[in-house]
Amino acid sequence: MALSDLSLEELVRYLPTVEEPHDFDHFWRRTLTEARSHDLEVGCHQVSTPYRTVTVWDVSFSGYAGNRISAWLTTPRGLDGPLPAVVEFVGYGAGRDLPGASLWWASAGYAHLVMDSRGQGSSWGGGGDTPDPHGSGPSVPGVMTRVPDLTAVMPDVPFLCHFRRALEVCENDPYDEITRYLSVRRPAVDQVFATLSYFDAVNFSKRANAPAFFSVGLRDLTCPPSTVYAAFNHYAAEKEMKIYEFNDHEGGLSHQKLAQIAWLGRNLGRTDS
Repeated sequence: MALSDLSLEELVRYLPTVEEPHDFDHFWRRTLTEARSHDLEVGCHQVSTPYRTVTVWDVSFSGYAGNRISAWLTTPRGLDGPLPAVVEFVGYGAGRDLPGASLWWASAGYAHLVMDSRGQGSSWGGGGDTPDPHGSGPSVPGVMTRVPDLTAVMPDVPFLCHFRRALEVCENDPYDEITRYLSVRRPAVDQVFATLSYFDAVNFSKRANAPAFFSVGLRDLTCPPSTVYAAFNHYAAEKEMKIYEFNDHEGGLSHQKLAQIAWLGRNLGRTDS
């Protein structure tokens, strides 16, 4: 496909004004406080897999409103003591998949927690196990998850950035779900964008304090490059962008995973990376 967004020269300078609610920080403090009011009640048991170099644990815990969230914890066999941990949230519509489906991080010497996102896991991949009991009214699917207190962040062709721009230039799902929703609910436009602004990754980027390693596909028709650069250029901490000039939303795939492993190793001071 051809380039369908701004040129690279324009992207690196792209710093749009993005709607931000006046109570953004209060909303998230209140939401996280409520979520933390529930005991985690962590469940964890080892599962059998055919993989000889890793151990996989079926993990569950109580999240927002006390609802149970599922994850796989994969650790390398034969390594003693504490390990650096990578927490991974997979793409829109996917779930944690099968135990051992992702071996990259454990094979590189990390503890790897691959998460379900509530209400996701039925669109592609190997599925998930976490329902969303709090859906309300006629709607289309969507999710936003925030993890605090990170050492580093690796947004890979990220979603949920600069919604207004995404709807202007993107005709693909999942952003087109919002377009279709508003095509029926015409009076709700301002309310919808006001609500989405609480989940816009650009507004989180402005508050970042951990180093980040972004990636972008310059021919991405699912998450347009200008939306990715909106978050990247507003990112308040140390940052780096890996550019895949000729790729769509698949980005760098295995090349990006290896780049992430090398980048994180350097940031953690791991001499083997």
